[in-house]
Amino acid sequence: MRTSALLAVVGLAVAASAASADVIARIEVIANNALTNQEIGRGVWTAPVDPSLPGGGLSWGTLTGENDAAIDIGGGTKVHGIDFGWIWDPIVTANFNVSSGPVNTTFTVNSAFLSFPTIPGAVAKASAFIGVTDSATFGDIGSVTLSGLQAGGNAFSARYNNNTQTFVNLISGGTVGVGPGGSAAFTGQNAAFPFYETIPVAADDMQSQFRFSLSRFDRASGTSFFEIVPAPGTAAVLGLGGLLAARRRRA
Repeated sequence: MRTSALLAVVGLAVAASAASADVIARIEVIANNALTNQEIGRGVWTAPVDPSLPGGGLSWGTLTGENDAAIDIGGGTKVHGIDFGWIWDPIVTANFNVSSGPVNTTFTVNSAFLSFPTIPGAVAKASAFIGVTDSATFGDIGSVTLSGLQAGGNAFSARYNNNTQTFVNLISGGTVGVGPGGSAAFTGQNAAFPFYETIPVAADDMQSQFRFSLSRFDRASGTSFFEIVPAPGTAAVLGLGGLLAARRRRA
């Protein structure tokens, strides 16, 4: 399966310049106090991007299990692992592994913002997963609260056209009783998944975003997948091979 365009925890921007060697993928991991909305801290990772390649990415830490090198970005909020990349199909994905400190914490996790030649007739599919784990020693032992902060109380959103159009919002959270140290999973996908659904307007860029509040001392990890492609008839008209080549040339 094609896997790409992963951003990790909280806010990735791709800064383009004339020289491909200067194109940089920047990823920021940002956490806010869920009650005051004040920033607790952030981590920043960067990687060079070569737009002549079909894709790329960066991995740090671990997405499952403990990580002795986990970074405390402030107030006990930790990043245990991030993984991001991209494919000019276009596909964007995002993987993250984070834990909150002594306060309920809001996390924002953006995929790469990927632009491409306009697709006048397009179809898309998206899926997302968040796993939560209770702290067995601190906080509200035996339960985890995941509060989605996207429209409709969801934790994940797949958007396009400069984030003005929403393809789908997924994963309604809640409070789950898991027992001390227990875990639970939240999943979601578009209604027709694994099949595509029609996008009603032409698309020329895409991005996905996790945004949720996590109960104190608890942990969350997640993955997402969002793909936009020409509808079969449109692909034949455009010449899909030429379209993909144009995407790969674009910085």
